[in-house]
Amino acid sequence: MKKLIISLLLILPLSAHAEEYRIYLKEPQIQWTSYIKMWTIINEDRIQTLSFQDRGIIEQNPLLGQNPSKIKINTLIATTLLVPFILKDLPPFWQQTIAESIAFTEETIVNENNMLFNNDPSWKPQFPIAIRMIWTF
Repeated sequence: MKKLIISLLLILPLSAHAEEYRIYLKEPQIQWTSYIKMWTIINEDRIQTLSFQDRGIIEQNPLLGQNPSKIKINTLIATTLLVPFILKDLPPFWQQTIAESIAFTEETIVNENNMLFNNDPSWKPQFPIAIRMIWTF
């Protein structure tokens, strides 16, 4: 988690010119809570994925491959730090909806991993995709 925060602090100032960055921070902050939630759950998935080889489990994510290296896992997870800057031109509603959808999908994956780790007989391998719509009034 410490490395994730340090990486975020290093990437944020480099991702936009100083003036653009100041304007961006003046936008509604509600989507940032969604990003933080998203990154927290993604980091939990990262920790689980890093333990797969020690547990003799084969990774199911096609982006990582069956036996990904720690560098490949950490690099893929680090790319999620760019999500706010990729989505910055979208309205806040869509930024939050996309971040919440990613978090919801990751929650499902983390829960499935936990079922696998606990030898839950109801566990069935799948790669879920979930969408969560957010309305703020």
